[in-house]
Amino acid sequence: MISTDLWPRLADLVDRALERPAEERLGFLEAECADEPELFREARAMIELDSAQLETLAPPVFGLETPRQIGPYEVLSVIGRGGMATVFRATRRDGEDPRIVAIKLLHRGFEDHEVRRRFEREGQILARFRHPHIAALYGSGTLDDGRPYLVMEAIEGEPIDRHCRRHHLRLGQVLRLFQHVCRAVAYAHRNLVVHRDLKPSNILITEDGEPKLVDFGISKLLDADSRSPLTVTRQGWQMMTPQYASPEQIRGEPATTSCDVYGLGVVLYQLLVGRRPFDGSAERLLQRILDEPPPRPSKAEPTRFDGRRLAGDLDNIVLAALEKDPKHRYGSVEQLDTDLEHHLTDRPVLARPAAWSYRLAKLVRRQRRLLLVAALAASLVLVTAWERERTHRDLQRQRDQALAVQDFLVEVFDQADPRLGHDGSLEVRDILEQGIERVESLGDQPQLQASFSQVLGRVYLNLGFFDRARPLLERALAAHREHHGEDSLEVAATRDLLGQLLDAVGEHDLAIDHLEHALERRRRETPRDDIALAAVLNNLALARKHQGSQEQAETLARENLALRRQVWGRDHLEVAVGVNNLAYVLMGDPHTEAAELEALFAEGLELRRQHLGESHPDVAVSLNNLGSLLLVEGDYESARHFLEQALDIWRRFLGEHHRDVLACRLNLITLEHRAGDLATARARYESLLPQIVEHLGEDSPITAAARSLEAHLGAPSPVPATAEPPASRARRSPPSDP
Repeated sequence: MISTDLWPRLADLVDRALERPAEERLGFLEAECADEPELFREARAMIELDSAQLETLAPPVFGLETPRQIGPYEVLSVIGRGGMATVFRATRRDGEDPRIVAIKLLHRGFEDHEVRRRFEREGQILARFRHPHIAALYGSGTLDDGRPYLVMEAIEGEPIDRHCRRHHLRLGQVLRLFQHVCRAVAYAHRNLVVHRDLKPSNILITEDGEPKLVDFGISKLLDADSRSPLTVTRQGWQMMTPQYASPEQIRGEPATTSCDVYGLGVVLYQLLVGRRPFDGSAERLLQRILDEPPPRPSKAEPTRFDGRRLAGDLDNIVLAALEKDPKHRYGSVEQLDTDLEHHLTDRPVLARPAAWSYRLAKLVRRQRRLLLVAALAASLVLVTAWERERTHRDLQRQRDQALAVQDFLVEVFDQADPRLGHDGSLEVRDILEQGIERVESLGDQPQLQASFSQVLGRVYLNLGFFDRARPLLERALAAHREHHGEDSLEVAATRDLLGQLLDAVGEHDLAIDHLEHALERRRRETPRDDIALAAVLNNLALARKHQGSQEQAETLARENLALRRQVWGRDHLEVAVGVNNLAYVLMGDPHTEAAELEALFAEGLELRRQHLGESHPDVAVSLNNLGSLLLVEGDYESARHFLEQALDIWRRFLGEHHRDVLACRLNLITLEHRAGDLATARARYESLLPQIVEHLGEDSPITAAARSLEAHLGAPSPVPATAEPPASRARRSPPSDP
């Protein structure tokens, strides 16, 4: 049995060994324990068992076979084994969800143990989270033998410290990456969860550079019973990693968010210096954590970065996070994040005394041009600095005023957007025309003119006035290319809008060219904007459908829906767009069952009614599409019920000649013909066709569908009004947490 003195070092040594490939572990242990045979023997034994808990809590598990399946999932391989559970890489056998997932399965022998309670609590905690930098929980279940399992996001990544070293990240890049970690931890705190075991191996960085916070197995609910504090025994060490534990954790006091502030301080110290502030044998380690002040990062020898770059703000930020007394630490992770942001933008930090000389130095750094003035005469430095600061405030005020004008115009124009529940009256068109006149007067402000053109183009697009939207969007695209470059996000956003417009008027190949460029740029964005990415996926899937590329359209539509569910959860309004448009893409596919389509359309309808009420234009979209499907299936009575509801809503909001109203009326004429009432169908068609041609033009897809019906009053496919949600629509309801 290992001595208590060696246990903290052993726990850390085993952690680091298990992070390495199996064939490298023995050599790593031999190098680390060259003069300590007892430590080597214990570490080797634990690596072979891959658990520090099996000795007292459970029988050996490494002779067990890997299961072929867990619930509906097929096991592909073993990711890792621990003392209480094994994690498998798996995928669904039924093909319903193509994602590769990680399944954490509790070992036999723990069914009635305290470990099971911790395991199940981890699932309850993860189920509360929806954050791009926290590994997501997809579901859970229980095997026939009573063992629970968790289905989680599969993270292919490496610990944050190794990632920073391997990619030779610069200091600013390291701090920006660490800020994302802080925001994930702050999100957990807002959801009343303390992680309690923050360390590099629990912060994984994916191949695209995104951090993922993992392993909430010993996390604590802040509203849970805290009357069982940890104690520093061998079993206590299993519940935390001592090198990253706060003094109050070492003392066995109840966990608070301040414990995670301290843990983040240790991780930041390690990223800046290359090692932890405290190490050593058990007795020495505990004494240092409880009593010794940590050495300043800038004074450590050697450091990963030049000590002169760490001196000052970064020294103070790290030491404020590592204060022994929680009352003297940062009051929240948000404060730590804010101080890092202030350091990166040359602003005063909370962790530094607010002396006038310090604040003045920050001001000068932000206004580097003032150094030229200082070279002329030292007596002019302060005067010029304050003058430049005043000028800066004036320019900032002017910029804020311009943004306020733009926000006002957006708000006015949104009154014309039927998807927000407003009508499309002539008075609104007059407002838009006045907006165009305003845009024309901004020739001396080309970037502002481009922004206004894009806003106007978006609103005209949503109203269905494509002839007015197109020149505005094309002008905005040309201006953004000139001022920001082809690879900019401004160009990507405008190409997305223009692609939707071109798809709506039947120029599918050109639309796809714009949308594919926008998608490629969105995929490379760091940090990734999942909301904007979902919008482009959605629009490209529709364009591919209209072009006739069914397989590509379906792939994009399924990715769009999966991403929306990941970002917003299953019951959000934005998920209705993904559900509805996946069903739309699958319509006409001979391999898709009608029952699946009906279920998808019905799910989208229910979500929209839940969030928007019974009488909203987006609810009409779902009603129309469900009615169109039932018409194809021959259920004419039900189809009429849904189509007439959609037409009534659209007429009230959009007027008589909007493209969605005309499309729905064409569907009802098709229904009359298929139901055998040929005379009624012909009479209504003769009244409708001139209106379609007048208001949509001969090149509209709806006009083409009407001409197909005209030939013999046959039965073309109904016309869903689902080429609907532009990027602006998809972005209108961002998630509650950034």
